[in-house]
Amino acid sequence: MRLRQFFFLVFALVFVLVANAQHPAALRAGTTLRQLAEQRGLKIGGAINSNCLYNDATSIYCEGGYDARYGETVAREFNMTTPEFEMSFTFLQPSQNNYTFDLADKVVTFAENNDMEIRGHALVYHRNDIPILLPDWLRTGSWTRSEAMDILEDHITTVVDYYDGHVETWNVVNEAFDDNGSGTLRNNFWREEIGDDYIEKAFQWAHNANPNAKLFYNDYGIAGLNAKSDAVYAMVEDFKQRGIPIDGVGFQMHVWTGDYPDKADIDLTDMAANIERFEALGVEVHITEMDTRLRQSTGEAPNPYYGNATAPGALALQAQIYGDVLTVCLQQPACTSFTMWGFSDKVSWIYDWIGVPYPQEAPLIFDTEYNPKPAYDALLAAFGDIHEPNDMWTQATLLTVGKTQTHSIMPIADKDWLRFTLNQQSGIVLETAGPSSTDDTQIWLYDNQLNWLAQNDDSNGQNHYSKIVLDCNIFPLYAGTYYVKVEEFSNAQTIDAYTIKVQATPCANSSAYQTFIPIIVKP
Repeated sequence: MRLRQFFFLVFALVFVLVANAQHPAALRAGTTLRQLAEQRGLKIGGAINSNCLYNDATSIYCEGGYDARYGETVAREFNMTTPEFEMSFTFLQPSQNNYTFDLADKVVTFAENNDMEIRGHALVYHRNDIPILLPDWLRTGSWTRSEAMDILEDHITTVVDYYDGHVETWNVVNEAFDDNGSGTLRNNFWREEIGDDYIEKAFQWAHNANPNAKLFYNDYGIAGLNAKSDAVYAMVEDFKQRGIPIDGVGFQMHVWTGDYPDKADIDLTDMAANIERFEALGVEVHITEMDTRLRQSTGEAPNPYYGNATAPGALALQAQIYGDVLTVCLQQPACTSFTMWGFSDKVSWIYDWIGVPYPQEAPLIFDTEYNPKPAYDALLAAFGDIHEPNDMWTQATLLTVGKTQTHSIMPIADKDWLRFTLNQQSGIVLETAGPSSTDDTQIWLYDNQLNWLAQNDDSNGQNHYSKIVLDCNIFPLYAGTYYVKVEEFSNAQTIDAYTIKVQATPCANSSAYQTFIPIIVKP
């Protein structure tokens, strides 16, 4: 086993041991995801199944039957929710011109009774082969282009108008682009019957029905920089230029632990850059359907934790993925909502659609008994919860290269651990700055084996500023993960805020240091 692989396994095990030692009552008492999200101005939620909300005739269709903890967890933890399939075409219009809103209304009523916003999902699906998404009467009928347009316009107008004042955000079109890397639209019922312009027409009809609703295009595989996300970007850019109403893009984020961190869809640097380019177009980005499955993706080498959801390494890696994605979202002003596709491993679309039983997938943040998992605690930590300090390297907070971040530190020998990743050999500039009350801030830089590389301290307490510069010509850093420790020595009795930023400059040649020689620098 290579040293870095061994290090990762040790890291994963230690992460969970530390987390489990500190997390339960002391961490979670009085703190919920909803509280922390509202403090940060973020919408946080999970998709919910109407059959699980009430102890009524439909609860027999909920996995395991009715359990009051399902609704209690939703109301406590989230300020936004998405009906799982209750607002799909078949549920709302099972036969032509026969609209039934009963199941969707159950979700809306529950959400409004608990002061939660609602995301409608989805007005237009690409799938032709799934009856609950496209009804038989529509799929098997013979329609002219004009007739198909009338059907879709009537459906969108009726549904959006019915929920005007109740549904604030709509996924208007879902998964319209192909996965083959070509950036082309999928062949589906609506494209075949109407043409490529069915997407823009759907957005226009939704806007006409409710000009105040936020309208989103939603898809998977577009969080990173790739041909598919490029195609979505080009579509949004075109819509904005031509005045077609669109307010945002939804990154679904269905991922596997076996993908991390190598796949483009969850490359954190790419994800941040992708959000920024959509922000430049004047639209928001929402994480809309996140879950993290404990196995490898199709065709990949087996994940060592496949089929064992209780393995410490599996849960630690799952937690890291959840925490990292939320951290990137919180760092980007355009990312204003974070929704998971479910919340408890007891009720997940994966079991019904793919047929893989628990515990082989266990994709969500609560277990089957509604107990918080390490992934839940990672989300708390990403919000900067004061009950979840990053006082140990195993709890290191993600730093995005090139971004200034604000953190807080307690007085009298408190410390924060942070981490960043370089994708190629680079020189770096690492700097922190704090207010005048920060008497003595010190920073240390370590590699991923915790070898000490450099230190800077503001020992005189005069300028409250620390900086480390490692030049390509003198001390370049390999591609990989690095750890930063920030520590304050102060007699103040207040919590101090400080900013931290790491800038990276790729090195022109491939030479690298061969020994670890700590560098101590002063501002």
